[in-house]
This record gives sequence, C-alpha cells and structure tokens, in this order.
Amino acid sequence: MTSQLDNLLSIAYHIVRGDYDLTIFLLTKCLTTLRAEVVMKMVEENSSWVAASSEDIVEIHFAATAKSSEYFRNQGRIPIFDQPLVVRCALGVVVPPETLSFVAMYNLALAYQLKYYHEEIQNVSNLRKAANLYKCSHDVVCSQRVKISAIHLFTLITNLASAEEAILGKEKGRLYLDRALSIYMFMKYGCVEKDLPESLCFFLWSVFPFLLPAPEVAPAA
Repeated sequence: MTSQLDNLLSIAYHIVRGDYDLTIFLLTKCLTTLRAEVVMKMVEENSSWVAASSEDIVEIHFAATAKSSEYFRNQGRIPIFDQPLVVRCALGVVVPPETLSFVAMYNLALAYQLKYYHEEIQNVSNLRKAANLYKCSHDVVCSQRVKISAIHLFTLITNLASAEEAILGKEKGRLYLDRALSIYMFMKYGCVEKDLPESLCFFLWSVFPFLLPAPEVAPAA
C-alpha cells in the first residue's frame, strides 16, 4: 500500500505540470489495482489488512498548501479548482484502499477536465468522463467510506458544477453551484475551516454572473 501512496503522490505533480495524458494513463492503471484491493478486502473473511485506527491520522490535502491553492479560470465559465489531492499520514500507517481510490478518482476527473480546457480542439467526452468520476467520488464520500474536509467537498462539487454547466448548460451547473455555495457559507460562518484560502473570496465574486437571474427581455412594440 505504501507503493500506491507514493505513486499517487508522484502522479499528482504530473497534473500540476500539465502532463494530463500521462496522468490519465497512470491513474487509470492505479485505479484498476486499487479496485481489486478494495474487493479483496471486502470478500476476505479473516482479513489480514491492518486498518488505520482512531489514533492513526490519515488526511487528504491539496498538493500545494491550501493558502496557495488557486483556481483555473476557464473562459468565463464556473472556475475550476486545479490543485490535485494527496494523502498524508505518519510513517507506517496503512491507508485504506478506499481512501486511495477516492483520491485517484478525484485526480483523474481533474486531469480529464483540465485536459479539455487545454486542448486545441476540445473533446466533450473528456468533460463527461470528468463529471462521471466526480460523481463516483462524491458517492464514496456519501457512503461514509471516506471522510474528507468541507473544503475538499466544496472543490469537488464546484468542479462538478463547472463540468455539468459546460456540458448541459447554465441551469444544470447552477444546481451544483448552489450546493457548493451552501458548503462555502457553512465553512465561512460555521467555523468549520479556520483559514480559508484567499482564492475562495475571489471565486465567490467570479460566480456572481451565474447566480443572478437572467435579464428579462421586454417584448417588441
């Protein structure tokens, strides 16, 4: 499992460097292995896995620090938070394969999404793959098999909103964006996150056009 953790860490920085095709290849291969490990863990009656105890700290972070995490402005649409996720834990702690799978799925979705916006000829199938992977990642969180912080749930829903808006239009993206903003308000005023990155403040201003009602066009005289 340590090798998988090291692999995910090194792959995350391929996204930062913009090596999206290599990232997609490596993460797809990694996910295939992790899924087999999850299944094996579930079917073994006398599992030899050593699960992380309550005293073991397994945390999900941005590849860069939260304060330096910026978002990618994609041509006037809902912005994307472009920092991949990594897992951090103490030496010797066994990270559950479900946690590694979640990080791999999220980063694979991000790679497909960023690849779409950096292509000369944009292929919408990359956005569809990104949206589906974000939804799978969200399902894992909802099943409580993986716990993430509010800020990472916020970025997941925001990136999904951006993908859905680009594929299906403003109204579809608005549904997810409303939820993302609810999480944002919870973080800001619910004292869940003490130090929110400055980029979130700029993000809020950038999505105002999506929150305002469409102007009514007066009928022609």
